[in-house]
Amino acid sequence: MPSKENTNTHRNPQYLLKLTKPGHIFIQLEQTKRGHEPGRPQSKKSIAVLLLDLNGKRLGTGLFGGDLVKGSLPYINSDMVTVEIPRLEFKKEGYTIFCSTYRRGQECGMTLQVYSDVPFASDSLMSSDGGGGGGEAIQLVRMYAPEDVQKEHGKVFAVGK
Repeated sequence: MPSKENTNTHRNPQYLLKLTKPGHIFIQLEQTKRGHEPGRPQSKKSIAVLLLDLNGKRLGTGLFGGDLVKGSLPYINSDMVTVEIPRLEFKKEGYTIFCSTYRRGQECGMTLQVYSDVPFASDSLMSSDGGGGGGEAIQLVRMYAPEDVQKEHGKVFAVGK
């Protein structure tokens, strides 16, 4: 969770969200089975997903301050959390989707899905084979920190706050 005490927030999964015009969006973060067993609360992690306005940059260490657009807060021990924004303003630089668990150093598997009633900007999307061999899938660009090794489905982004 972003806080003054947690200096690892820059390691959390972050994704670039850019729309082509203002639109309605729905973000869903789900814990995957590798990190927990459904129906067994003691094995689930407390999770949240945040939409941040960081001018197309990643969240660095510490707090997100006044840059929070909306989040699934408070952190909750649940299979899934969601965020809905009926009218997200258009921003050329886009927004940062930040996924996290509550406790420092705690990891869990996750699936992030984003739905919109307007098209995503092409420079915020990447193609993949979907992992299942069933054809090409479209994914949001994963935002890697400059010190990370760039992965095949992401790009390196400057760190903001």
